[in-house]
Amino acid sequence: MTLDVRFVVPGPVVPWQRAASVGTRRYTSTKQRGYQRTVRLVAMAARPRGPWLPSKASRYRVDIDAYLPDERRRDLDNIAKTILDALNGVLYLDDSQVVTLLVATHVDRERPRVEVTVAEVEREVVPAPRSRQRAAKAIA
Repeated sequence: MTLDVRFVVPGPVVPWQRAASVGTRRYTSTKQRGYQRTVRLVAMAARPRGPWLPSKASRYRVDIDAYLPDERRRDLDNIAKTILDALNGVLYLDDSQVVTLLVATHVDRERPRVEVTVAEVEREVVPAPRSRQRAAKAIA
């Protein structure tokens, strides 16, 4: 069974923020932890029922559409990091398994939200760049 899950997290996105440090300990903000908990719960409710379990060998495509309450600038990578980290152990074992990522922002003042789609994809075999192919021939 391949994974194909779509879910909506209501409310404005809370982008990833650098963890505060006290001595050698790092602390994630309460607001960010709460948002990631919400993302996990919504994703758990949307994931397939039955015999499906995440696998180390699986690869995933993640599409994130963030509908923001205003036009302030936000870093797309911080929006993605919050969502991807929250889904670790829920829809995949680790976000390093995500091989394709599409992040887009839109403005919806009435109903801010984040729409997420996670789909399992086949692993592509990508040929080596031409420069490496020529180098391999020269060595042989």
